[in-house]
Amino acid sequence: MEPLSQSKYIKFIQKKEGESYMTKKEKEVFRKYKDMVTEDMFDSMESGNEQSILIAREKFSLLQKLDRSLKEMEQGA
Repeated sequence: MEPLSQSKYIKFIQKKEGESYMTKKEKEVFRKYKDMVTEDMFDSMESGNEQSILIAREKFSLLQKLDRSLKEMEQGA
């Protein structure tokens, strides 16, 4: 994952620490970003480029983990 994207994730998580919910706008932005990464993953798989597939899977996996963590935070887990 690019350093800029990692920086954005870190800032997002730091902002969310101590908060028990995401705003509607934050959820919308996150959902759009997740859709974009999912589309990139499918495009990479269609291209057959192994390096591209590995990068796309890593991004997708990180977003899935982030999504799971955010949902747990909202549910108070």
